[in-house]
Order: sequence, then C-alpha cells, then structure tokens
Amino acid sequence: MEITLRKNDHVYLVDGKEYPSVTTILRDTGFISTAFYTDEGRQIGEAVHAACEYLDRGISFAVSHLDPRVSGRVRAYEKFRKDTGFKPILIEEMVFNKDHLYCGTLDRTGIMNGREVLIDLKSGTAPTWAGCQLWAYAMCLGGSLFIKDQYVLQLKATGKYVLTKFGELEDRMAWLSAVSVFYWKRNHNIGGPS
Repeated sequence: MEITLRKNDHVYLVDGKEYPSVTTILRDTGFISTAFYTDEGRQIGEAVHAACEYLDRGISFAVSHLDPRVSGRVRAYEKFRKDTGFKPILIEEMVFNKDHLYCGTLDRTGIMNGREVLIDLKSGTAPTWAGCQLWAYAMCLGGSLFIKDQYVLQLKATGKYVLTKFGELEDRMAWLSAVSVFYWKRNHNIGGPS
C-alpha cells in the first residue's frame, strides 16, 4: 500500500485512489473553524514541524538561525524531550484507516515515561477537537489496539511547552460520528465538494 499526498490541494492518495484527510473531515463537519487561520500561522506551524522533525531524525542545524517566531517553539520541543525522555518512533507518518476510509499525517508516536504515546504538535492552542484528531490517528495504528495515551504538545514562542492529555472515549465516538456525517453529506451532495 502506497500513501502519497498531493501538496497543492492537500489530497491523500492510497494506491492512486483519493481519500479525505482527518483535517478535511473535521473542517467539513464543523469541528474546525478556519476563520482565524492565517498564512503566517500556517507558515510558522510548518517551519516548527520541519525543525522538530530534523531534531528527531538527528539532523544538525543551528536553532539560533531560525526565525524568532519559530526558534522559541523549537527550544520548547527540545525542553519537552529533555524533561520527559521522549523517544520518537513514528515521525510525521502518513497513515490510512481502511475501515473508515480516511488518511492523515500523525506528528509523533514514541515512548514517554515507559509508555507508548501519540503526540500532536501545536504552535497555537490545544483545541477541543484535537481529541478527535488524535483518535483518528490512533485508529490507523493497529486495529483495536489503539494508543490510549494521547497528547497535544503546545509549543510556545517563549520556549515553554504545555502537554495536554486527551484520549477520552467520547472523543473517539465524536470522531466516528464526524466520519459518518462527512460520508453521508458527500453521498447526498450536501455542502459541495470536499
């Protein structure tokens, strides 16, 4: 099975067939409002993700040469790794759920305090819908053996971080409902193309 991402329109393909992303499903079912999203915020988020990926893959670079809006967040990630002993396993991994027909890119799985965890990195706040997002990724990993320790790691420009635990079963139920509503709307041509 080959998963690819068309970057120009953010569409996932599995063996050449299109599938919706986790973000698309959450947006199209009203969980995520993009009203406050900015190009600057997106660019900062992408730069933070890329720099943190370099760190986790052992690629050397000078954090001090990064844009100050990025460098503080990267230092926060370094502090998180040092404080918790986090060891990544999957890094920016594209995943597919064949039972519910969606794709996404999870940020990290790894070992923290002796337990397998799933972590989503955020340059902004830890929104309520992140619990649904985390379950979506967890459900792509190993059938019914989902990772139950799920966190949002908020990386602040000040060099500090906030680790928020998610993983409530109601978030899983809400995610599955969102997938059902998304496909129901698509199958009945409600709300336009995704």
